Amino acid sequence: MNKTLGYILLVMLFVSLVYIPICNAQDYATWNLPEGAKSRLGKGSIKDLEFSPDGSRIAVGSSIGVWIYDANTLQEITLFTGDEITFEVGKLIFSPDGNTLAGTGAGRINLWDPITGELKIMIEGLREGISSLAFSSDGKILAGASWNEKINLWDTVSGTQLNILTGHTDPNPSLAIGPSIMFSPNEQILVSGGEDGTIRFWNTATGELLKTINAHLEQVYSIAISPDGLTVASGSQDRTIRLWDTETGELQYTLKGHIRRINSVKFSTDGKTLVSTGWDGTVRLWNPATGKLRHRKNIGGLIDDIELSPDGKTLACEGDNVIFLWDAVTGKNLKSITGHTWYIDSIAFSPFGRTLACGSGDGTHLWDVGTGKLRKTIPEPGMNVLSLAYSPDGTTLATVSSRKIRLWDASTGELQTTLAGHDKSYLRSLAFNADSSILASAGDDKTIRLWNTTTGELKNTITQHTDTVWSVVFSPNGQTLASGSSDKTIRLWNASTSEHQKTITGYTGRVFSLAFSPDGKILANGNWDGIISLWDSATGEHNMTLTGHTYTVESLVFSPDGRTLASGSDDGTTRLWDIKTGESQNEFRGHGRGVSSVAFSPDGTTLASGSDDGTVLLWDVVPTPNAIGETK
Repeated sequence: MNKTLGYILLVMLFVSLVYIPICNAQDYATWNLPEGAKSRLGKGSIKDLEFSPDGSRIAVGSSIGVWIYDANTLQEITLFTGDEITFEVGKLIFSPDGNTLAGTGAGRINLWDPITGELKIMIEGLREGISSLAFSSDGKILAGASWNEKINLWDTVSGTQLNILTGHTDPNPSLAIGPSIMFSPNEQILVSGGEDGTIRFWNTATGELLKTINAHLEQVYSIAISPDGLTVASGSQDRTIRLWDTETGELQYTLKGHIRRINSVKFSTDGKTLVSTGWDGTVRLWNPATGKLRHRKNIGGLIDDIELSPDGKTLACEGDNVIFLWDAVTGKNLKSITGHTWYIDSIAFSPFGRTLACGSGDGTHLWDVGTGKLRKTIPEPGMNVLSLAYSPDGTTLATVSSRKIRLWDASTGELQTTLAGHDKSYLRSLAFNADSSILASAGDDKTIRLWNTTTGELKNTITQHTDTVWSVVFSPNGQTLASGSSDKTIRLWNASTSEHQKTITGYTGRVFSLAFSPDGKILANGNWDGIISLWDSATGEHNMTLTGHTYTVESLVFSPDGRTLASGSDDGTTRLWDIKTGESQNEFRGHGRGVSSVAFSPDGTTLASGSDDGTVLLWDVVPTPNAIGETK
């Protein structure tokens, strides 16, 4: 009996160990969530990536914090986020011993323990953005180059500023790129490449400029120093890579082949390979001893950075928010890290609430609300998806991209038809009427267009607005169409005849968002200044003003019971308002950037907020008490 029980326990332990990594891999959608949120869809947009010195981990700086991946399995290990990261994390770098991870963001530099995520040091007050970071070889000094061409040196234990190195000039201040920096193996020397086309050598102890090489006639975007310290490579706007003798300053080789600017050059740890990439979408491997090209890989897109694993076997770069890894010798694709997303402009729940559609800079993403998994991505040519809407019958998903409207089968994601008519301007808003037979669209051309969703025929064009039309919405019964514009008016139209019924002015401001209450009696608008106004939709009379947001109210939506109004703003917050009292019931914070779109689930228990940080947060919503203190 004891043997049997022991065997059962052993089996249970084995099963639990087998399944732990799988569960952890799925749980990342709930890691480090802000208060009130129950899930996160998407991992934010990618800003930078770095291999740890031992090659076991990959750190990815994103718009919501720092993701740490296992370099072998590519599974998520942890996410650093919280009060120490308010906005996206830009540049990342590991200390040489791997015990510290430095990252820029929100006008500061954070130094973390890369295993625990504990914040060691916070260097604040950096008004100028940081373009490059570098650790000295002993890890005691951190250098940060800023967009104003200055290079700051800090003590990594105390965070105390040690010195400021000045000398680089900026021929084009509007670009605000800043120098590229790197310590030589002799940690007393820092090398920098600037927009003035020079490479400069500095004594970090005294701040003295030791040597200047007039390396390129155009901007130097990246530099790299060979492990032996004898060669410095510079990549430039002039599409060349140049190798220089660090002692004499003499030119050794000029490497040509890239057809656009070169953004990144890196030496392998043994110094036998130089890797370069740039805006021509290629990655090139060179022999620095001969200046000869060894291998070329076409990736496509504008590649800002390339990383080589410490063992020299794996290359990694980011393209369209996917991290690609491939064999550095053969060029064979190995694996990729997905789940990172661009800024989100529009979100919508499917009528049954099982799917959340997100219009993003890289297409339309369909997420399973229950599991948090990505069901499907619908790539679209041209520009980002600025607006999308489900038809009330749930059969069609309408999206806007490349100034065209596309209708997709909501189940399969197959393209049904394309509606063209706003070809000379961006479209800003889409809305279906109650029976899904009409689709309204509006945009920068100041017009509103009504389409027959069955035939794709253009039914009518409304031209009375005098500026961009940011929002269109049908009343719940489908009889009225409301439109809001930068011309500071809200206009109501007969949805069948397109006849103008009423113009609302006075408290509108520049109208960016509109929403009808479920009973159609209230029309809410959000404006440029962060103010929300409530109107009697029948009379056009102003009922109430809701204040609290500090920037543009991008999106509004009523709860299904009509008692609560949700708003998303460029101030990064999502608010819930009591419609009877006008009081703010709750304020959700957690996005790293502005909230572009909000949507209630059909049952009203979940509020989704989509953000420019590339993520959607799902929030638990507490029903609003009714007049006698009960809840519906």
